Amino acid sequence: MDNSKEYIVCAAIRRIEPHSCVRVLKNVDLYDIEIGLRHADILHRFQGIVSKAMKDQGFITSKGRWVDRIEGMQIAIACEQVIPGTTPNDKRLFSEDIY
Repeated sequence: MDNSKEYIVCAAIRRIEPHSCVRVLKNVDLYDIEIGLRHADILHRFQGIVSKAMKDQGFITSKGRWVDRIEGMQIAIACEQVIPGTTPNDKRLFSEDIY
């Protein structure tokens, strides 16, 4: 993998309410999401804290950005992170597609 490119780090789901804390990192979406290996894990661990809406499920990138499943698929393909033969027909990325 070319580490100079932005790549997918892990699954992420937007919080219903953002963290109320001092934000020391600038231009990073980490304060508004919860992360994990799989979306189901996040939904289970953070019940009532994260959104259940598909539009709020995405990924965190190596640049600290939250991206939706469609942009996530584009990034994963560009970085050759997608496991061959697992690419879904609807162009949305699922964690099972990359690990």
